[in-house]
Amino acid sequence: MNAPRHAQQGAILFVSLIILLVISVLAISSVRQSALEARITGSVAEEKRLFNSAESALRNTEESLSESLLPPDRCPADATPDALPCVWNKTANDYAQDFSDAMGYTGNGVTPSSQTTTVSRYMIAAPSGNIGGQSINPEYGSMMLGNGTFFYEVNGRAASNNREAPLRSVVARVYNN
Repeated sequence: MNAPRHAQQGAILFVSLIILLVISVLAISSVRQSALEARITGSVAEEKRLFNSAESALRNTEESLSESLLPPDRCPADATPDALPCVWNKTANDYAQDFSDAMGYTGNGVTPSSQTTTVSRYMIAAPSGNIGGQSINPEYGSMMLGNGTFFYEVNGRAASNNREAPLRSVVARVYNN
């Protein structure tokens, strides 16, 4: 009943090695897929953290503008966050954002990270159609008195580890003094 020993040529060993090889390849590809998904998830989390930090700087600047009773003056050269709201000494330039000399922000909403994150912001007068580019007023001279609708472009950016999240909003503020 037993087959002669010389008829068995190791087919079971060969089949079991192929099955082991297939299982190993599947395990390795599964581990690589998990590592890739973890990196993608970390990247998405970092992007959201940067976005939230930049938006916090943006909203804080908008809030300081909404609390002011008079249109803001130009920022001094050594401006600190206590100087807000103030208009940065820049002009709107083809929608390009320039954070080279922007004011830093470390307030509420900046999510801590193990990496170095810099959050900066600035506000400029937004063009509104007239040559002065600052207000829409029904009466001549109202702008000089601080009355009318003034438009401001608020910019915020968070940067970390060769990534950045730049944001921009335009705020209209009505002053009736």
